Amino acid sequence: MKLRGVVLAMLVAGSAARADVRTIDTETGSPMPAANALKTLNLPEGFTANLFASEPYVRQPIDMKVDARGRVWVAEAYSYMTHSDADQDRVVVLTDKDGNGMADTRNIFLSGLTNLMSVEIGFGGVWVLAPPTLTFYPDADGDLKPDGTPVIHLTNWNTSGQWNMVNGLSFGPDGWLYGRIGQGGASAPRSVRGGSPGRISGGVWRYHPVSSKLEIYAHGMTNPWGLDWNEDGELFVSGNCNGHLWHIVGGSLYEWGFGAREFSSEFGRTPPIEIAPHYSPGKDWWSSWQERYEKAEANDAFGGGHSHSGLLICNGSAWPERMRGHTLMSNIHGGRINEDTIEPSGSTYVSRRVGDPIKPADPWFRGVSLVSAPDGALFISDWSDTGECHDKDAIHQDSGRIYRIQTTGIRPLPAIDGMDDNSLLDLLTADREEPARHALKTLQHHIRQKTLPPDTREKLAALLSNPDFRIRLRALSVLHGGGILNDKQLVTAARDSDERVRAMAVRYWAERTPDSTREFFHEMAATDPSPRVLLHFASVTRLLPGHLTPVFINTLIGRTKNPIDARTAQLLWHIRIQNPVFSSSDAGRLISACRSDAFATYLASYLVENDGEDGIGSIFAMAATSENPSAVLSAAITTARKQYGFMSPPAQWPALREKWMASPDHALRGVALSASILFGDTDALQTLKQRITSPEATPEEKSDAIETLAAAQTTESITVVGQAFRDPALRKQAIRALRHFKQSAVGLSLIENWSNYDEGEQHAVVETLVTRREWALPLLECIGAGKIPKSMLTAAQARGLAESGDAALSAAVLKHWGSPTRTSEQKEATLARATRLLSEKPTGDPTKGRLLFSQSCGACHVLYGEGGKLGPDLTGRNRADLPSLVRSIVDPSADVPEDGRMTIVTRTDGGITGGIIVSETSTAITLRSQQGDQVIKKDTVANVKSQDTSPMPEGLLDPLTDAQLQDLFSYLRADQAASTK
Repeated sequence: MKLRGVVLAMLVAGSAARADVRTIDTETGSPMPAANALKTLNLPEGFTANLFASEPYVRQPIDMKVDARGRVWVAEAYSYMTHSDADQDRVVVLTDKDGNGMADTRNIFLSGLTNLMSVEIGFGGVWVLAPPTLTFYPDADGDLKPDGTPVIHLTNWNTSGQWNMVNGLSFGPDGWLYGRIGQGGASAPRSVRGGSPGRISGGVWRYHPVSSKLEIYAHGMTNPWGLDWNEDGELFVSGNCNGHLWHIVGGSLYEWGFGAREFSSEFGRTPPIEIAPHYSPGKDWWSSWQERYEKAEANDAFGGGHSHSGLLICNGSAWPERMRGHTLMSNIHGGRINEDTIEPSGSTYVSRRVGDPIKPADPWFRGVSLVSAPDGALFISDWSDTGECHDKDAIHQDSGRIYRIQTTGIRPLPAIDGMDDNSLLDLLTADREEPARHALKTLQHHIRQKTLPPDTREKLAALLSNPDFRIRLRALSVLHGGGILNDKQLVTAARDSDERVRAMAVRYWAERTPDSTREFFHEMAATDPSPRVLLHFASVTRLLPGHLTPVFINTLIGRTKNPIDARTAQLLWHIRIQNPVFSSSDAGRLISACRSDAFATYLASYLVENDGEDGIGSIFAMAATSENPSAVLSAAITTARKQYGFMSPPAQWPALREKWMASPDHALRGVALSASILFGDTDALQTLKQRITSPEATPEEKSDAIETLAAAQTTESITVVGQAFRDPALRKQAIRALRHFKQSAVGLSLIENWSNYDEGEQHAVVETLVTRREWALPLLECIGAGKIPKSMLTAAQARGLAESGDAALSAAVLKHWGSPTRTSEQKEATLARATRLLSEKPTGDPTKGRLLFSQSCGACHVLYGEGGKLGPDLTGRNRADLPSLVRSIVDPSADVPEDGRMTIVTRTDGGITGGIIVSETSTAITLRSQQGDQVIKKDTVANVKSQDTSPMPEGLLDPLTDAQLQDLFSYLRADQAASTK
């Protein structure tokens, strides 16, 4: 480890570096001195490290790139999270001129920026992402001075997403510029010359600098913060919260950390690829977050925690064979670098933990970026702070480090962007991945600038036959990214013996003019045996012209030899539902031609969800002639029971029931029983009745039986629910099931027996009574008379009744409970009270606050793994920002996204349901409320009243005493869950 002159060099530049930025430091303590941190850096065998730069040379390094000359570009974000340091963000360039592994010059390329999140170098200049814009600064000669007027390429990125804002620029091998965005940074970005592709709330996007096309590449994840490609040419992303490694394929919908369905009929999303998380097994990510510091040892052996930043895949011969192909990512909570494998598995990959090859002793280490230099060295940027990067309990802007880590025998390289084309081809065909990437991008730029001679083009084409598949991939990417790939070259690649080359050829085919070679690729889609190739055929259906899309979909789902696997079927389905014109008629045509059980289950569920009894009829007609219909039928029946409860059977059901119940196939007999329940068969319902009293049935099975029998409304339904009522373990479920009965006497009986119920049962009684007008009115009268405590009717329930559109109900709420809304004057008074109390005494009793949270907020919000899911999970939210936190509670409807607004549905039988619409089909509406999701058939709907307000009620803080208010906020702002004792 080298320290020669580093302290002196930093100090020489220090006075100028500090003078032009007003830093903030409210943190207690300070990081380990940079020189000491370097000495205590634990490295794997065969590696050495240098302190390339530290404060004041570099601070707040939100992003970092290394250019073709080995210079390190750093995005310094002083406005990150706070916005109080506007116009101070800047892009600085650090250069090691004497080759000793340490920066000795520093240039400020840009300054006066705000919201700076990322920087990337390539194609004649510098790309700067500072929401709301992506801007290109030309610097063709690379002299670190912008050549002319900057050009804005993208705009309309959200600037209030805090740590979820758009980030992570990186040029891909295809010549597109890729980026990431978290859920909280939801945006509808727009290309200045190419329009908007729509809204993205978490995921990966890409932009083509030549065509100006902006594409939402994949939706989902919680907050991705690392991105890289492996030697196969496949894209991977590291992330936070609900997964640490994702295989990214265009068109995918990946699992979210929170929120409702983004598209109707998703039927599940794609999970991350890791076998196990980087925290203690058996825990959710929020549990690991809770233990990230105080109980760090609980996660230590598993990687350190759920939060990750940066991603580098160890490609090429610069890495020891034991690490080649593995991923490196920074574990924020664990203060280390994690190493994992990437292993092919069917059409996708799986990942397994290897260990922690780099584990700094500095407790302030917070790695952000991991990037390779052209010579193969690894650069790691260190944010150098306590807590997480978005921990606002204190702000520390006075430090930042960059470490250079390398294996022995590493050789310096001349400036790659200054090489002639033959030298670039030499790098392109070498075993070293890092210089090959820079050569690839430089050659693409030469082609775009029309400076590549014809003989070099011929040499590139010849490389498509090179024995090394990696060189074939690189040559293919240069030709495609430069825009000169022709049909003959494309078909050559598509006929390659290696599935990785064929998969890339499929991707590039769809981005060109696919009509000219459609017959060849159509045959390939029908016959290629590779699951990887078929996955990418599914992916590119989103890019094909309208007349080709159905042809290729039918071909993929119609394969009988080597059918598409479950991952490919899911991807193909997710792409279909993102098409706004996809309909039941399309699904009906597809299912008749489908030979993929995996894809057919999606189609069956969709047809039932959208067409109801007609959908179930068409599926049963198809199943009558199918050899193995179990999977498709099971999906259809499960959806039907969830969506509708019961249905009239199709005409062929009696004959099918007899046939299937006699089948030796256990799965098919099980499907027949489920269908019998769906169609209300007496024998099947009798089986459910027996299940309620069976000692072998689980509590979940018993609850499902009670709910199903109550919804069936048979002559025995009320008797069955009455029997369940007598069992204390089943009483709450029985009370809730009574909402299916219309008789006034049912509600009146619940009210008359109020004193006989425990507190949990009383809450269930109120939940049931507010679902019908004729029950809600006597409930409100009892509240007014003092027979039932006012506190038992929540503010959300009172508001739902008041805004139902029923004048009598609204008047009764105002008379007996009070107004569920607050005037602007009342809100300001509450805001002033809370602000005063919390400034006088910022801390209360978090244990008491936890109980208050469960009573007031926990029905809708998760915090530290506890609570409901109507609203967003608060665990990872910026709860330390007291003014914003207080205002969001006092005035929850001040800023409500369109998909988070309240809707009141009144049914023809007098039932009332309020919540957020999470799905709507031609036959049903699914509302999410505190009680969960409820599906309402449209033919039972009398009125739908959409509000401009949040489901979160107003006035939640009003009934709290001063001490209670301080206790609640003490828990809300805590970094871990309080004790329940």
